[in-house]
Amino acid sequence: MSLKEEKKRGEREEEEEEEEEESVRRKRKKRRRGGSEKRGRKRKKKRRRKKRKRGRRGGECEEDEEKRRRKKRRRKKKRRKGGGRRGEKRRRGGGEKERGKEKGRRKKRREEKEVRGRRKKRRRV
Repeated sequence: MSLKEEKKRGEREEEEEEEEEESVRRKRKKRRRGGSEKRGRKRKKKRRRKKRKRGRRGGECEEDEEKRRRKKRRRKKKRRKGGGRRGEKRRRGGGEKERGKEKGRRKKRREEKEVRGRRKKRRRV
């Protein structure tokens, strides 16, 4: 009995090692893929998910349509404000008035913080 168990355990350990090596190999392959390639893959996945959602929607009632329209409007608004690397867009200012205003406010805060830091340092000396 113990011989059989020993044999089974040995087989199981071998299998586990093989699986681990396989996963490492897979990860290495993924890492080797360039940045833009990875992004393309992500976008593809997203598109596929969206398509599936669209199919699931089926016949809509007016409420759903209204909801979708609202979502669309919100998306447009977000796009107009510009997402992505927020800091860069904000730093340039201009664009929509709000963005410029936000930039000014942030700048003032930064200056305040700097002054506060200097005071603290002075107190320590």
